[in-house]
Amino acid sequence: MAYSLKNFHKELLDESPKLVREYLQHQLTVRARSPLTVEEYARDLITFFRFYKRHHEMIPADKADSEISVSDLSDEMILKVSRRDVLEFMNYLVTERQNSVNTRLRKTTTLRRFYKYLIDQRQLLHESPVQVMESPKRKKSLPKYLTLEQSIDLLESVEGPDKERDYCILTLFLNCGMRLS
Repeated sequence: MAYSLKNFHKELLDESPKLVREYLQHQLTVRARSPLTVEEYARDLITFFRFYKRHHEMIPADKADSEISVSDLSDEMILKVSRRDVLEFMNYLVTERQNSVNTRLRKTTTLRRFYKYLIDQRQLLHESPVQVMESPKRKKSLPKYLTLEQSIDLLESVEGPDKERDYCILTLFLNCGMRLS
């Protein structure tokens, strides 16, 4: 099925500035990104530009984030975003929104790809405000494993017409330390 921006939530389109809509279309058609991924890009960019408007006092201070429209942002305003703006946004994500490391990493990646598009595809910038910024570091967690008793209980609970096959598969997973992914 062919996707276009028409398949997206109408409010995401109405809310997005022209350059953002063009970027989203590029991600869908040229880069063949998943529609759900592109919707997340749209939400991330809208969140950033809402912050940008608030940070630069373009809107009343008492206005809720959901009430801030970014569709009126001009190309010039988008191109004027600085490294400082991006750093302040990352700080905002930690202090005000309490976003997880993974969420902040995704938002950083979205901004990095958007500005790379403006440089490489549109040739509107020479340098990205996100280019030299470090990404948040993901915590590495240790794998979770079953105890001996849990493993025995699991093997004893195998039932059904393919009991022998399922038992062999589980034994292989348990003995080799394999993970289902």
